[in-house]
Amino acid sequence: MNYTHKEKAYKFFSKLFFANPIYSLALLGKTHQELKIIPPYPWPGDPQIGERIIKDDLPLFLKCCSKKITTNLEKKNDLKIYYEIHSFDWINDLHSIGSDKSREITRQLILTWIKNNNSWKYFSWDSGLIGKRIVNLFGRFNFFCSSANKEFKSLFFSNLIKQIRHLNRIINFEATGPKRITAAKGLIYSGICLSKSESYLKKGMDCLEKELKTQILVDGGHLDRNPSVHMLVLKDLVDIRASMVTANLKIPKILQSTIDRMAAILSLLKHNDGKLPLFNSSKEEKRSIIEMILTRTNAPGGKIFSAKTFGFEKMEAKKTSVILDVGNPSKKNASSSPHAGSLSFEMSHGKERIITNCGAIESNNRRWNLAQRSTAAHSTLCLEDTNSSAIRPNGSLGNRIAKVKIFRNSEKNFITISCQHDGYLEKFGIIHKRNLVLANNGESLVGKEILIFQKNSRKRKNILNIRIHFHLHPEVKALKLVNQRSILLTLASKSGWRFEIDNGKIQLEKSIYLGAGVRQKTDQIIVTQKIYSELQENPPLNWKITKLQSKSQR
Repeated sequence: MNYTHKEKAYKFFSKLFFANPIYSLALLGKTHQELKIIPPYPWPGDPQIGERIIKDDLPLFLKCCSKKITTNLEKKNDLKIYYEIHSFDWINDLHSIGSDKSREITRQLILTWIKNNNSWKYFSWDSGLIGKRIVNLFGRFNFFCSSANKEFKSLFFSNLIKQIRHLNRIINFEATGPKRITAAKGLIYSGICLSKSESYLKKGMDCLEKELKTQILVDGGHLDRNPSVHMLVLKDLVDIRASMVTANLKIPKILQSTIDRMAAILSLLKHNDGKLPLFNSSKEEKRSIIEMILTRTNAPGGKIFSAKTFGFEKMEAKKTSVILDVGNPSKKNASSSPHAGSLSFEMSHGKERIITNCGAIESNNRRWNLAQRSTAAHSTLCLEDTNSSAIRPNGSLGNRIAKVKIFRNSEKNFITISCQHDGYLEKFGIIHKRNLVLANNGESLVGKEILIFQKNSRKRKNILNIRIHFHLHPEVKALKLVNQRSILLTLASKSGWRFEIDNGKIQLEKSIYLGAGVRQKTDQIIVTQKIYSELQENPPLNWKITKLQSKSQR
């Protein structure tokens, strides 16, 4: 795992201070035996995962709950497993079974975890993880604890209170980004659910309000520009509000207004299948959870199609929707890695996706992580196999970062978005412009790619190669036609579409789709062309995606 210098320093000093036995003694004090309030926890678990934990994976869970994290294990693929286990999200899956055996297993796992994590550990006592654990334990408290004996309750609360006291001390300087909101959520729950713990509530709310001002943009988008992160932060806020309502507490205006704005953005980000697009490391996510979040926001109705500060535009006509990334990659991104995907888009018709980005999954392979974030992994133009924004080998953004401009216009018969970025200006002296026009019947999307050499640029090369990528969803079947300028696309529903160009060369190549969290083989359409520096503006490359009429429509 790659740590920043700041993270390495914190890791060193935290091990020096928090791992000291004296610090563990400082966390001792008066404990509790019950909760005064059980917060709402409406999120469904997965009974299949619950059954698998009981039947197949229980030894793995016991091992991971007890195994110490060492340097050689700190790889992203290992940490993902540990995070899921140490967050206690699995309690929800065992709860979905609802049997006495699942309760006993839950208590067994909790006791195993306590035995091996009763004092501070660098990974398992991470503030974001503590926040997640508190929420899961309080939300499902009656499931595993109402029938527990006094010995279990004593051990459970003794350990939990130590975690809460530690969280109260570190919340403002350990976690960053969405993890700090999750940590604040845990502290707020502690203040609401435990008697005589109002100080936790106040500190948690103060932290939350500060983070909302920092992380949530004016139009309601999350700073990371990752749709999955946006969804999860909104889920946290909805949960916090629900717990405050249960406790008859006044809802702060900033919390309510943030929920309303973020709900509108989440609706904008949805494809017609109810799931999320693949920008900046996001996943599709579960449609049922997205809908549940939106329902629980109780946000006022009304669609929005433009979020210029957040950096996303949506074109919608009949059954077709197009979602376009028109934001500037940001070095302020705190939780996920920004991608070099400027002006990339995704397109769906009905509940079927046609054009997508590749997406991303966590990996301990640095080259693979960089490839997922490259311009070529997105449905956009790539010049000379170079990213539109520089990404350093360590994963951080370089100094060459694309700045995007956008103009939107809606007419009677079509919707137009014109956008451009200067990510290739410094290196090649070129501005990339992309125009998209969606017909109002939703059956035609026309694109125009324009590359303009700047007059005073000293970066000119005589001939440059461009590749425009159109990554296809795995359920789309592609067939190159004999005219060498068209590709027939057949969706799972047997609906037919034609992709065609008027200049350049077209070909089909292999691609990969990661939106469902696993690697799926798919295809991509590649349009190639050469441009010449003696021409300030080369002829535009035009392409079009058109729905074919079925026999019944002819």
